[in-house]
Amino acid sequence: DVAATSLFLIYIIGLLSSYQSRSPQTGVFVAALALACLTVIMPLMVCLLPVCFVAMLTALRVLNLKTLSAVLFGFFVVGEVLLARYLYVDDIEGVTNCFVSGMQAFCLPTDESGIVGVFMSDNGVVWSRLVGLLTIVVYGLIGVVHFVYTSFNDKISTRMHYITLILHWPVLLLLLVFTGGHAMMLLAMLVLVNSVLLGHYFVFSKGWPANLLFWLFLLLCCCLALPL
Repeated sequence: DVAATSLFLIYIIGLLSSYQSRSPQTGVFVAALALACLTVIMPLMVCLLPVCFVAMLTALRVLNLKTLSAVLFGFFVVGEVLLARYLYVDDIEGVTNCFVSGMQAFCLPTDESGIVGVFMSDNGVVWSRLVGLLTIVVYGLIGVVHFVYTSFNDKISTRMHYITLILHWPVLLLLLVFTGGHAMMLLAMLVLVNSVLLGHYFVFSKGWPANLLFWLFLLLCCCLALPL
């Protein structure tokens, strides 16, 4: 989970660094390399690739032949290394089996392999975990809605960066709900995106509701740090 979250962070940083860069293909290549490594861990993370292209076309405005080639080359490098590894151990079927097993994780979470398993224990539902997930989702929605209404306060570059993050938020949430076996990894990625969105909210919001949500946010961070 730590490795996957770190790769997702590298992917986001590489993608955002391409905005208004003289050589955006460098940042895009780093982002594609990290995303390709993520697809090795969880093949369904390839669902972020269309989001990446949409962000490059609309918010970041760096989609051209060079950046498209950088994306393809990033995936090609990871695929080449993976293929070389399986050839070295004389297990060429491992590539197909790895991808198929990952795709089979796409299912409604009706057993303990999915997100339901995260909330279940021998005694039933762990309500603290359920409340934690709902709080993460609510905070994310608050951050998105608040940004939509206050984005005029931001510089254009900041606005484009936030739009790029917001494009990834619903995809991560859908993957969390409809996939099994990677719930904690996707939760960590959602927390990462939420932390940036909430930073925008806490900077520009005023009044007692904002103060209350801030202290609730600190309490949630303390609860997430405790072993459950």
